[in-house]
Amino acid sequence: MFTLSTYLKSLGYNTTLLDSNYKISKQVDLLAYLSNNSLKFYFILVFLNKTDAYGIVLKKVADELRLIKLSYKVVIIGFGYLAASASEELMEYEAVDLVVTKISILSFIQYDSYVQTLAENVQANIDKFYQIRGLQNSIKFYENSIISIEGSSGCNARCTFCAYNEDVGHGWYGRNVTEAAKDIHCLYEVHNITRFAFSDNEFGGNLYECSYRAKILADHLNDIRDKISIALNIRSEVLDADSILNFSNAGVKTFLIGIESFNERTLKKIFGKLVDQAHLHKVIKECDKNNIKTVTSYILWHPWQTIESIKFELDKIEKFGRYRIPQFLTNSILKVMPGTPIELKIKRDNLLKKSFFHRSFEFQDNNTKVLYNLLKTWYEENVYPTLRQLNDENKGDIRQIAELKIKEFEWLKQQLI
Repeated sequence: MFTLSTYLKSLGYNTTLLDSNYKISKQVDLLAYLSNNSLKFYFILVFLNKTDAYGIVLKKVADELRLIKLSYKVVIIGFGYLAASASEELMEYEAVDLVVTKISILSFIQYDSYVQTLAENVQANIDKFYQIRGLQNSIKFYENSIISIEGSSGCNARCTFCAYNEDVGHGWYGRNVTEAAKDIHCLYEVHNITRFAFSDNEFGGNLYECSYRAKILADHLNDIRDKISIALNIRSEVLDADSILNFSNAGVKTFLIGIESFNERTLKKIFGKLVDQAHLHKVIKECDKNNIKTVTSYILWHPWQTIESIKFELDKIEKFGRYRIPQFLTNSILKVMPGTPIELKIKRDNLLKKSFFHRSFEFQDNNTKVLYNLLKTWYEENVYPTLRQLNDENKGDIRQIAELKIKEFEWLKQQLI
């Protein structure tokens, strides 16, 4: 968003950048800001880019935007993965006037050439990469900040549940990784920033690209590898022993890897995801050897889940390492995003539950439904009250959270005996 604001300023627009992050805390009350400001605003550009905000959080955002539209008669333009995925709902709800993606400008209204020009300028900026060097004096850095670095756009995978390619209209392509490495080195040298996270959905691209990119990072960051910490999203199939070693030599401390299931049929037929299980386990061992923590995502609960598959998957999870999957299994449930292939499949099977900014599903198998409801009740009675009092920044609390996850896992296994 900062780079878009800078880009629009270079074109002569008078822009104001505000942080209204609903996930962490509401930094700015947008309606109050407009009320107390003497400036006349003609447009509001809203960056909606976190698909996990779909649901209650997006409904709050939409309510505020609709009220602003009614009060100030401004044109509101949405963009980002979430805006693209939920575009029809956002426009039908009258929260936004237009949604801009790389391949189209979507709208239910007629608009003039001035709006068209701004929308096209937003569109031109969507998949551009910008270096932080040169912009750094305009950015306020906070102590212990985790700085997002751009490394690529899009993804070569086509998982049925994913909306991350919604706004770009293409597969994966990478930024010049030398530029990304220089940004990291500069921020460390000039601002003593030590924590970084690549904002990509998938850093590697393919086996060849990943090997090359890892080597470039290592060449540029090896001298500060022990002073910085980098996290990135990556697919296990693009990694090998050499690239993992190079990532470690570049200061990478964490890989976020989407496993989603150990059931091959679920992966292929339902999630549209290809995972070489044998290769995955080799990757995990190499990461352990090179002190890179692997954090994995998993979807245990989906509309077509069965009791037999749950038994199989829990056994595989235990052998893999329950600790590698950070979420509670109660929350390891398919998040249905609008416009995704899996939403259409759920709808065809008459299992979709749908309303404004809400998608969920019914279980096809009644025994699975009963088991999930029992687990949910157990979680609400035994986990949630304790979680509300804990802080995952506190080491003692982290241990207690881990113990709760073990208890949940053991409880679920007991129900299947």
